[in-house]
Amino acid sequence: MEKENKKIGFFQKLKISIFKLEEYNNFLEQKLSSSFGYFALLILILMMIFSAVYTYEYYKELDTGFNYIKNEMPDFNYEEGILKSENNVEAYDSKYDVKLIINTDEIVSEDVLNEYQNKTEIMRIIALKDRIKVLVDNQVLEFKYTEFENYLQGVQITNKQSIVDTINSIDLTPMIFAVFLGIAIASFLQNLFNLFIYALIIASFGYIASRMAKVKFPIKVLVILAIYSVTLPNILYTTYMIANLLTGFYIEYFSLFYMLISCVYIFTAIFMIKSDIIKQQQEIQAIVKVQEEVNKEAEENLETETTAKEKSKEEKNEEEPIIDENNEPDGSEI
Repeated sequence: MEKENKKIGFFQKLKISIFKLEEYNNFLEQKLSSSFGYFALLILILMMIFSAVYTYEYYKELDTGFNYIKNEMPDFNYEEGILKSENNVEAYDSKYDVKLIINTDEIVSEDVLNEYQNKTEIMRIIALKDRIKVLVDNQVLEFKYTEFENYLQGVQITNKQSIVDTINSIDLTPMIFAVFLGIAIASFLQNLFNLFIYALIIASFGYIASRMAKVKFPIKVLVILAIYSVTLPNILYTTYMIANLLTGFYIEYFSLFYMLISCVYIFTAIFMIKSDIIKQQQEIQAIVKVQEEVNKEAEENLETETTAKEKSKEEKNEEEPIIDENNEPDGSEI
């Protein structure tokens, strides 16, 4: 059976894991390394898909920002670390829930700053005359404009047109690819670890199921069954991550939903394996019973045949005349 399991391809395993719980017995002789390889490949594929969607959304958000700078942002002058905008603005993007605030007045009161910072958007970008503040949820990052000059590598920013010219000259392909690769690697490693911990937890539920089913499985087998049981939840988890990224869709107790589906899968699989074992035992018992009957019938036939041969031999002996070997003439016949 082990040799047959080695021939099961990735997509066949995927199909069995989701749709054919009655065939989970094919995984009983799988090596743990083979099952873990399937698990890692599944997570890699899912995270590559997630990374592609994330990168596309990042590119669209970046493009939206560039278009705003080119078409709507007021003109400004920048010199020696001081920014001066033609007019103060507040721009809001409802799709990404981002607000840009530009206020380059000489003096901005603390009350005004607090009002800017206490706004409810997910991201707030506040550009002041000498510094910029970025607020994401409750995190605050603040930089002086002069600190950015070290990263511009000789690019001179003096007004809006200089930024537009710089944007037009940028090749975004290397940066977009770097974002895709970085997100793919980071999400793969993080989710591989987290979801494998989930698989171990599901294996513990599998142990409970095996005790209820009165079928003893080694720990290795329970871990293998758990790995295949979390296939569909992993796909749903990635779908949820993508939906959350694109629309902000949120399920408060999704982790419990994930655990529930996994438990249903491993419980069902174990009880189906038990049913299959019972069926196999019944078939074996039926074969043994038939074999015993055949053997008994053969013995009876052999005994009957032996008895018939012995009886036939006795009857034959009774019909043959008895010859007296010492019957020689003694002269009385004369």
